[in-house]
Amino acid sequence: MVIQAAEALQAAHDAGVIHRDVKPGNILVSGQGPVVRGEQPSALNEQRSTTSPDSSLAPRPSPLSVKLTDFGIGQVVSAEALAGITKAGFTETLLGEGSSLKTGTQLYMAPELLAGKPASARSDIYSLGVVLYQLLMGDLTRPVTTDWADGVSDPLLRDDLKRCFAGNPQERFAGAAQLAQNLRDLASRHAEVARQHAAKAERDRLRRQAEQRRRIVIAAAGLAGLFMVVAVALAYGLRQAEQARQVQRLHTYASDIKAAHAELQRDNLGLAARLLECYLPGEGDEDLRGVEWRYLWQQCRGDARRTLDHPDLAPTDAALAPDGRYLVTTGLDHKVRVWDLAAGSVRHVFEGGGTLSPKMALAFSPDGKRLFMRGQQGIEVRETTDWRVVQQRPGLHAGSPIVVSGNGRVVAGFVGDGLPGRDWPEGYSLQAWDLETDRIRVLTNAMAVCFNLAVDTRGTRVAYSRAVPLFGGRNSICLWDVQQGTTAEFAREEDVMSLATSADDRWLASGHYRGDVCLWDLDTHRLSLRFRAHRGFIYGLAFSPDGQRLATGGSDQLIRVWQTGTTNSLRTLRGHRTEVYRLAFSSDGHTLVSVSGDGTAKFWDVQLGQAPTAALRLPADATPIGLLPDGRALLTVGTNAGVAQAWRLPDGHLLRSYSMGQADGPPFETIRFFPRQGCALGISSDGTVHVRDLARGTDGEPVSLGDSSFRPDRLSHDRRWLLGWAPDDRPGIGRLVLYDLRQARRVAGFGFLFQFAYGAAFSPDCRRLAFSRFDIDQAKQTVVLWDLTRNRLRQTLGESRWPVGALAFSSDAGLLAAGGWDCYLHLSELATGKLRFAVQAHVPGVGRLAFSPDGRTLVTSGGDDVLRFWNVATGREMLVIQDAWMPSGRRESGYANSHLAGQASLFTSDRRMVWQDLEGIIHVADLPTLHEIDTHHGAAGAP
Repeated sequence: MVIQAAEALQAAHDAGVIHRDVKPGNILVSGQGPVVRGEQPSALNEQRSTTSPDSSLAPRPSPLSVKLTDFGIGQVVSAEALAGITKAGFTETLLGEGSSLKTGTQLYMAPELLAGKPASARSDIYSLGVVLYQLLMGDLTRPVTTDWADGVSDPLLRDDLKRCFAGNPQERFAGAAQLAQNLRDLASRHAEVARQHAAKAERDRLRRQAEQRRRIVIAAAGLAGLFMVVAVALAYGLRQAEQARQVQRLHTYASDIKAAHAELQRDNLGLAARLLECYLPGEGDEDLRGVEWRYLWQQCRGDARRTLDHPDLAPTDAALAPDGRYLVTTGLDHKVRVWDLAAGSVRHVFEGGGTLSPKMALAFSPDGKRLFMRGQQGIEVRETTDWRVVQQRPGLHAGSPIVVSGNGRVVAGFVGDGLPGRDWPEGYSLQAWDLETDRIRVLTNAMAVCFNLAVDTRGTRVAYSRAVPLFGGRNSICLWDVQQGTTAEFAREEDVMSLATSADDRWLASGHYRGDVCLWDLDTHRLSLRFRAHRGFIYGLAFSPDGQRLATGGSDQLIRVWQTGTTNSLRTLRGHRTEVYRLAFSSDGHTLVSVSGDGTAKFWDVQLGQAPTAALRLPADATPIGLLPDGRALLTVGTNAGVAQAWRLPDGHLLRSYSMGQADGPPFETIRFFPRQGCALGISSDGTVHVRDLARGTDGEPVSLGDSSFRPDRLSHDRRWLLGWAPDDRPGIGRLVLYDLRQARRVAGFGFLFQFAYGAAFSPDCRRLAFSRFDIDQAKQTVVLWDLTRNRLRQTLGESRWPVGALAFSSDAGLLAAGGWDCYLHLSELATGKLRFAVQAHVPGVGRLAFSPDGRTLVTSGGDDVLRFWNVATGREMLVIQDAWMPSGRRESGYANSHLAGQASLFTSDRRMVWQDLEGIIHVADLPTLHEIDTHHGAAGAP
């Protein structure tokens, strides 16, 4: 509830409105949260329902909705007050001293308001903190006293409240969204604290045990018999402790997998990769990694075509030779390295110069014959045939960047003594060095640092900005006409981080501290476009050679390619694990090079690119029904139920069409495709079953069942056992019948059942059949386990008042998963008949189930249209893929709750995952094997 209220408050602040009267009476709540069996009430939700899923009287959970109301005394900050300040971060007000005492509720007022100071966004955060505190105490009239912390047992919530109640507003949360995120991540934060406590407890335990063993060894000389007893007891205790430690590891693994997926969704590949690397097994460690870990590892690899690992400190600048043979990089170690891209190795290393900070320091001439670099003494010009210095210009300031005009004639930088400070630019001068005439032109009292320097193609105009947010001050973007010796001011921008000019000298791009990009007309000096490109700093800016594209990169680890002059995003490139410092296009504009603080230089194909997940759009009338046994194709059926198509994975090429029909007889009464078994069945009017092998295109021996009304529904993997329906006159009712196709006889009938309240599955070894049966008289559902080899009931598992529509065996046939209309996932151990766990999985119901080939992971989908990945050992949710479901073995029949489609196929052997989104697009994710991952990691490091 507080999370939603904080998010609503953040939205108001983003719009420039301060509420000034946040209190319980202005927060409207409707609905209730989801319920999970076995979950303990948390400090934020003590009223959470623990109703058993088997209870027919249990109300269906509904979404919790929170609204923040009564902005009657809210305060709007004017455009004048917001000049130069982004709306997402304003904390100033237009009212004068003492105005805050006239409105609001004093119980929820921040201290500064009681002192008569103006209201701010952080005053609202204080008020929301009071509401959170009162909710935790269960008393909405309780004031915040000096001993308030004594009543809050959760240390993380105490820390959050301390930040809300800080007397100095600057020490509170910078925005309500930060409080919302902290509360949303409370579980993961607790998991991290628990992990640290568990590690400390483990170390203390081991120390105590070591001391205990030492005392036992000393006493063992006279008490040998007692020692044996103690040793046995100790061994038992160690086994128990090891089992407890293993369970804790599994819970921690599930939490880390979920956290890694969340970071990937935030495009934070660095943190996601570090979370995954924690589970690279060491010597003697159990390997916990499942398909979910492999899937996320593949996603962390990003879109880069090639990666070069930079030695020593991180690279900060790069230049690509026009012919593509060499890449030159420099980094914080001041080494300039020449990479032979064909060999993938460093050919030459030169000593660079400057202060320990990222800056522009490299460039090639247009013909590739010269390299311009920041040397120890100043600017160096090297011939690329033998890489010797042919020209040099000393006197360059240690913090100065250097830039080269597009024609390779003019080099710009600044000179001066000392370090830049608040009194700049006095004592500093920009210089433009004409290499052909060896003439220096000077602009006094001017400078630029890091990436705030650019020069046009002809070298006649130099753009610069002295603005560095870390040092403060408001400084303009200026344009220096080198030939005329005049300067023109673009705008007063205090947060400029980088500048770049287009090759046609039309545009000047500026990247900003808060993630904005501005496009300026170089001729008119006017702002043409401003848009939000990234979250945080923008260091990297580069125009393509034709000027049609602009690449940007910054502290959010992303690279984006835009259509110049518009806000159209053409590509988003993921793969760097920290901030992106520098970008450069190849001479043909097809390749983009980037360097990052993660210690790598990456090459990106900005024309096509590669993605770890392929997306296929099939014809609108093609309904996916499953994957063929070899995993190479997806089977679909169209409007004609007797025709199916096989689509090759992952490119979606149509391989072939299958048509079921009799050339010399009447059409089939019923046609059913079974993709997982690789065959199709047709039943003729005389009750004969015709089997066609889809791989070979051949027909098997017909089998006479003598019942043309029979509707096949499930087929065992060996194609022997066929389960289906003999319809009844009553709608939705039928007799469940089992046939043995090898002996052409009916094996068993299981009575009349509701077809819509039924699920069934054959075990992988074809020895057992599981199906759900609803008792109309007693209004309860049971799951029956039938022994196929002995044709008798084996056991009955559980009871429920809700229909069970999906069943699945694990690959070793030792576990049975069940899901249905009660919204819960149940996992039973067949050897003991015990329920391993039951967790709420999907609302309004669980419709599809699939085990991973290694048996570690269970995947479900249902009425909420999401895929959920569960740890089989613990029942913990590890991964969620939104707006997705599994292609089902049963075609949708159009009845209510049609999402309950029974068995489904998600995996093609152990190498591929396939799912469908709500728009009908098929997603195919290739999964590298653990051996391939470990080999790659050992050879090349992290993903």
